[in-house]
Amino acid sequence: MIYIRTTLEVPGAGTVTHVAELEEIDTQSCHMHRLVVIQDRPLPAEIPNPVVPHPDTYGQYPGLSAQSLRAEEFHLLWEQAHS
Repeated sequence: MIYIRTTLEVPGAGTVTHVAELEEIDTQSCHMHRLVVIQDRPLPAEIPNPVVPHPDTYGQYPGLSAQSLRAEEFHLLWEQAHS
């Protein structure tokens, strides 16, 4: 599994931060298994698309930054989002 934190700068609206659990399909795409939005506290989020770009491709998306997470970090945020 791949665990990732993404921050997207949305012009005129600020930033949106998510953490996700992904499973690699190939070098270009992943299955998204779980998603949490990070606001004042972690919140559950609907998965908008079950297949998403692979984190290795994020550099081609303006305003998007990403950092890897350890599985334990993701699981803690997931638990907080569902408590």
